[in-house]
Amino acid sequence: MAVPDAMKLEFILAEEQYILSQASLLEQLHNLQPYLDSEHIKAVPAQASKLQALTQLHIKQQDQSDEVTEETKRLLEDYNKLVSFIPGRARGGRGGPGNALCRPVKTTATDTRAETGRHGDARTGAETHRHAETDARTQTLGRRRTQTLIETHGRRLA
Repeated sequence: MAVPDAMKLEFILAEEQYILSQASLLEQLHNLQPYLDSEHIKAVPAQASKLQALTQLHIKQQDQSDEVTEETKRLLEDYNKLVSFIPGRARGGRGGPGNALCRPVKTTATDTRAETGRHGDARTGAETHRHAETDARTQTLGRRRTQTLIETHGRRLA
């Protein structure tokens, strides 16, 4: 079936903008061809093995980080249980109220304990800031104390 020349011309004129845009894109591709042929692009396959090794190392380190995080949470929970069994000290007995060495340590950022003052009332902004600094020091002391307990019990068990 033959297509008349007039229809061919109509078809070409209807697609003129598309054909011109495609010609422009092909021209840009031709101008950018030297970048695609550069030594850096040609060296990519040689770097793939290094990238794969780094990826595997990164995954291994992520797994180790997760294990350390879980172990730290477990140790802090054990520490908090131990502190809760110390008679009187955790409730303000010997050592005074809020003894930094005998207060439970928050184990997560989403800890739901209320921010209250000494008598159970809500803290003001300045008090909250001051108590946040105290809580940070308490966490540091708690970590040191936990590490000391681990080392002491480790020596006794050995």
